[in-house]
Amino acid sequence: MTEALRKPDALRRNLLMLRCVGLWPEGKKYFTNTNYTYYSIWMVIFFLILDYLAVSSTMFYCYGDWEMLSNRVSYFAQRSITLVQVIFFLRKLVVTKTIMEQLDQDIIQPKTFAECEIVRRSLTSYFFITTSYFLFCSITCVIYLLLPFLMGERRYPFEVWYPLQDLASPLYEIVYVHQCVAVWLNHLIHTGVDMLCAGLMATIGSQCDLLRARLVNFQPRETKFGRYDLYFRDIFAHHREILLLSKRVNVLFSHLVFGEISLVIILLCTALFRLSAVVDKAPFEFLLLGAFAFAMTLQLFLYCWFGSEVFSKIMKSSWSFYVLLQQMNANEANSP
Repeated sequence: MTEALRKPDALRRNLLMLRCVGLWPEGKKYFTNTNYTYYSIWMVIFFLILDYLAVSSTMFYCYGDWEMLSNRVSYFAQRSITLVQVIFFLRKLVVTKTIMEQLDQDIIQPKTFAECEIVRRSLTSYFFITTSYFLFCSITCVIYLLLPFLMGERRYPFEVWYPLQDLASPLYEIVYVHQCVAVWLNHLIHTGVDMLCAGLMATIGSQCDLLRARLVNFQPRETKFGRYDLYFRDIFAHHREILLLSKRVNVLFSHLVFGEISLVIILLCTALFRLSAVVDKAPFEFLLLGAFAFAMTLQLFLYCWFGSEVFSKIMKSSWSFYVLLQQMNANEANSP
């Protein structure tokens, strides 16, 4: 029964996304002599880094044009977020692998059907919010990539500098495909890391709900005093695993989230500036920028929402333990 919740399914799709983009090797080491390592290095260098260099070079060709500069800064911040995520994630790969091993331990798994339902209900909001976030970002990304076809122009989806600026075939098709693959990789890495962080916070929240349910359902009158030690030993062990999981997640994402949110705020500000510039000129571009700004707002919402949920559930678990101790003290005081 509990096998369905192992390594939880809540995180499996995120790990699959990271696996596809080359950020989830089999072992705890990234640089190993395997085909997957060569595939990962090729994806990072040929698509991510080359695209990042092209976007960075574009900023030198918009001197004096603030609207164009805001556009280039937006592209640069997008790619910078992805590069920051890749660097920090690979640096903390051992921590991430250790967290996944910890989530497979029996001590934090639900033991009964009722406990399985508690965990599932606790993760319902996570599945809905992250699925909506991924679908909305994917649709927005696809529309941007299809801009040349939607606008009927022979242009690139994102106006960046390439050494090969010829719009004639076959150079145009080669550059266009390269940019599409690079942008989609940026999208998968961006959303994959965000959803993984949200999933780990949701997992901590579900463990707090599970611990709280075990405390609330404990009946001191139906349990012999001699079994208190055995029962609370399991409770304390479960609580210790939650604390250890929280500490590891904090080590994994604390610096990453700080840098990412700083860049997202820059992205959001530039998007709002560009919205004010195109509101009367290009309605279609206005809608695209509005969708992009909404996607960035959703990203901030992920961290705020699930961080608040974890804090709320920790407080509820602490209160449940306090109520249980008060009940046990009252029962012992009333016993003959």
